[in-house]
Amino acid sequence: MRSHTDWRRLQEIAEERRDGVARRLAEAAAASEAAQRKLAMLEGYRSDYDARLARSARDGIDAARLRGYRTFLANLEQAIVQQADAVAAARQRLALAEADWRREQRQVDSFRILDERRVASLAQRAARGEQKLIDEYASRTVSPAIRGGDD
Repeated sequence: MRSHTDWRRLQEIAEERRDGVARRLAEAAAASEAAQRKLAMLEGYRSDYDARLARSARDGIDAARLRGYRTFLANLEQAIVQQADAVAAARQRLALAEADWRREQRQVDSFRILDERRVASLAQRAARGEQKLIDEYASRTVSPAIRGGDD
């Protein structure tokens, strides 16, 4: 029975590893989503400040304020580029975490399938043994006339 407990422990280890990878996957998904939200927020700021600049330019703006808007928008654009890079990196980490989770899940599924096959094999072996006993009992209880004997 030791081999069964060893087998069960291997299954448990595979499940624990899969669960750990699933936690990392959830963290990577949350980080990716947060990075995407931050990028959307920065792009919203840029759109808002572009509209403010256009409105100010239409209404008349002095050179100092124009420089201020342009400097701010340049800094905002740089932040957007950096955040877009962060989003790409987060998506890459998410893709790797998903691949890791799929690999671990396949391992767990393999153990489950092998265990199901083992149980089915044991059941089949038990059924054959039971059928053999039934056949032996039936052959002993058959009357001698049916067996071909005229005793």
